Amino acid sequence: GLKAWLGDLGDGKHDGGPEDPRIILIKVKAKTAQYAITRSATGAVGNFVEFAKGVATGETAQVNKLRYLDESELEQWRSSSQ
Repeated sequence: GLKAWLGDLGDGKHDGGPEDPRIILIKVKAKTAQYAITRSATGAVGNFVEFAKGVATGETAQVNKLRYLDESELEQWRSSSQ
């Protein structure tokens, strides 16, 4: 699995396997999160149209919608996912 990402250095230790010292697991508990959702239901064509409108008007193309999750929304998701 990870060998494709990390590669095998050929030293018997750094082989992309479960004992590879380059692999570590970190647990993070987010307080907030944000991500982008594509606005256009038409995909690349819709994004191109938005880009063209931006060029024509001088305004920023609106190809993504930003979504913000606050601490209470994350806690609600955590409690519903268990």
